[in-house]
Amino acid sequence: MRHKKLFAILTIVGLLTTGAQAQQLTTSGTFLDIFSPEVPVGITIGQGVSYAFPSNLKNGVNGDVSVMELETTLSYKKAWNENRLNVTFNYGYSDYDWSGGATSYFSDVNQIELSAIYQYQFEDSDWGAYAMASGSLGAESGDASLTGGDSYSASVGASYEFFKNFSFSFGVLVISNLEQSVRYWPVAFIEWKVNENLRVRSFNGITLVYDLNADQETILDFTVQYNSSSFQLNKQYVAAASSEVNPSVEAQSVSATLGVTHRFGGPFYVRAFAQGDFFREYDFRANRNKYQTIKAEPGATLGFEIGASF
Repeated sequence: MRHKKLFAILTIVGLLTTGAQAQQLTTSGTFLDIFSPEVPVGITIGQGVSYAFPSNLKNGVNGDVSVMELETTLSYKKAWNENRLNVTFNYGYSDYDWSGGATSYFSDVNQIELSAIYQYQFEDSDWGAYAMASGSLGAESGDASLTGGDSYSASVGASYEFFKNFSFSFGVLVISNLEQSVRYWPVAFIEWKVNENLRVRSFNGITLVYDLNADQETILDFTVQYNSSSFQLNKQYVAAASSEVNPSVEAQSVSATLGVTHRFGGPFYVRAFAQGDFFREYDFRANRNKYQTIKAEPGATLGFEIGASF
């Protein structure tokens, strides 16, 4: 039976950064991170830090915004035959700094997420299937509730290997974000193992992974992708709602990330990345209605992570 690769999906990752940054950690549960670079079978724990440099706000809004983020990730991966299970827990803390005359729209945000992805390959067949479920909680420090800042996503679908080392997958994605109706999206993506060194994958973006010596010791990765996350804010008066409420924020961006990961002889690894953040915006909602959008100029993020796999 030929070896098959089957994609997994996770579009909403609540504890990754919002529009101002969107770092990609080795152990993270996002779709592109699951294989970029490859997470070894077993348990992997990582601790990351990143800083998004100040960027000017747009459309006549004064000031700028920068973000410092800490992220802890615990991942468990099991593989048997050609089937795989990946369970990931993330905790993230983001400290937003609105300066240069900007209104302090929100400050520090805590977010946690749990995701599980199962990939199944039918025996002696070019067909496979996958199932994914994810839940995230996010809230600004203060009177906002983590449990009130819940978002969910799920996806199921199938994959087909058209030729050796090239798979095409398709399915449906269901998203439930704060203050929004449930949304359904058809999805399609590819995975192509070009050779022992280079892999190409796509979904909410595209990633190229290059293993310098085909031994998973030093790996380069380049990713362009769409990012989105949601969290609840502290109670405040919202004119559009004519009352005091806990509004929510959906932060969106497109990022281009170049990273390098080096694994040492033992279980430890380090990763560094540089990132450009584009088309960034924060959509504020209350009572399911969007009442404000804040946009930011393109910016830059630098990040670093250390971790170990067992």
